[in-house]
Amino acid sequence: MQKIMRKTATAFLVLLFMLSAASCGAPAENVGSDSSASHGGSSSSSPVSPGEPEIVDFSTYGSRWLPTHDYKTMPVGAYNSIPPAKDGYNKNFLTDEEIFKAYAEAGVNTMMGLTDYIGLNQKDVQTALDYCYDYGLSYLIAYAGAGEVKDASNVRSTLAQVMYHDSFGGIMLYDEPGRVQFENLSTARGVFEEVLEEAGDKLYHVNLFPTYATQRQLWYRNDDGTPLEKTYTYEQYLDDFMEIYNPQVLSYDFYPIDRAFPELSNGYFENMSVIRAAALEANIPFWTFIQTCSFYTGQRLPSEAELLWNVNTCLAYGAKGIQYFCGVNPMGNFTGSIFDREGNKTEMYDIVKSAGKMISAVDEVLMCSKSEGLLLAGVMPQLNRGEARMTIPEEDLVDSYKELLSAEANHALIGCFDYNGKTALYVVNNAIADDTIVGCTAADTVKLNFEGSISGYTLNGEEKKEFSASSVSFDLGAGEGMLVVLG
Repeated sequence: MQKIMRKTATAFLVLLFMLSAASCGAPAENVGSDSSASHGGSSSSSPVSPGEPEIVDFSTYGSRWLPTHDYKTMPVGAYNSIPPAKDGYNKNFLTDEEIFKAYAEAGVNTMMGLTDYIGLNQKDVQTALDYCYDYGLSYLIAYAGAGEVKDASNVRSTLAQVMYHDSFGGIMLYDEPGRVQFENLSTARGVFEEVLEEAGDKLYHVNLFPTYATQRQLWYRNDDGTPLEKTYTYEQYLDDFMEIYNPQVLSYDFYPIDRAFPELSNGYFENMSVIRAAALEANIPFWTFIQTCSFYTGQRLPSEAELLWNVNTCLAYGAKGIQYFCGVNPMGNFTGSIFDREGNKTEMYDIVKSAGKMISAVDEVLMCSKSEGLLLAGVMPQLNRGEARMTIPEEDLVDSYKELLSAEANHALIGCFDYNGKTALYVVNNAIADDTIVGCTAADTVKLNFEGSISGYTLNGEEKKEFSASSVSFDLGAGEGMLVVLG
């Protein structure tokens, strides 16, 4: 608690100094910028580039950022990121500084609780929040029975020691609810909002089922094998959630890396399509879970190309938040994840770190852009070396976009964005490996053809190249992405 008070006092003195300087005729500065961002504020007045609005809030771009981040920083989370030394874990992740440092170095900036319940781990959660602050991370805290809370006094006493911490981003409210739980979730959120009203804007995170959930799961959450008494579609499930819960972020999971290589699950883009449409209509961001583990017998771990493909296709579709499933292997039939149960980095760590470098290079553009469609060049991935291919709903596709007349590639997917009036394109090599698309190698050359000579730049990780031409070409490996900004 002393650390929290020290940071608050320091911020207050800085604010007084800046206000004093302004009153003495010094050039005006945005005194509210850092304070708003670090305390979870819903607006930011940090310096902006030409064409950007002077004040940015969550509605400006249909986005959401978290405490310790600014509006140009994409939330990148890890589910079950820092479990306590309980329930089968010998290691206490909550109090190991090296774990927080490693997450930050891999580009993961949001801790997402699971069994690290604040009520059972008060001191350790406070330690974790301090480490989060030190490494620029936000923490969505686990609260036992969060989806059923009704008593504000219990919530207030449980959160009293952490509610004003700079890195406290909100509550992990519920994962994969059924329709019958939506009203309770809305009530619970209201209780948390009442308690935390003066602590700044917080996120109350609920994650939805994928389209391959059964109708009984969509209604009751659990499926006992008996048919649902009525028809209940995924579209109804999504509509009901939007109306009843009114989410701040639309989060869902769909795990396409299925069974043996190179099998992919059909419906991946269709699920993303309906989520994207609902998010755009509500002017909120959608966040998606990315598979870093295997959780049933026969399911493979993603390769680097597969994980990059999973991340980059989501970014091309307009996702404004990436969530890894999982940070640490849960109990049960799990392998992979970013860390094993003893806290050792797995083979997935460096793959996630590679994706993190790409995300951190392009998020300042994608977080400030609006998704307006996708352009497909070449063929879609095959589902399993057969003739059947993945598909994208026709309503999401465009033939051209503003200055972009056409694209040439064997297998590329191009997300088209309005970036403060400019054109931003997120180009993805839509293949996961050699020999998975008949007649094509995984590496691909993409050519973008423009309407006349256009100035702009390409950005692939840390490499930025400016151009001025009527077309631009570049090479992408399997699953890789390239940001192109025109104007």
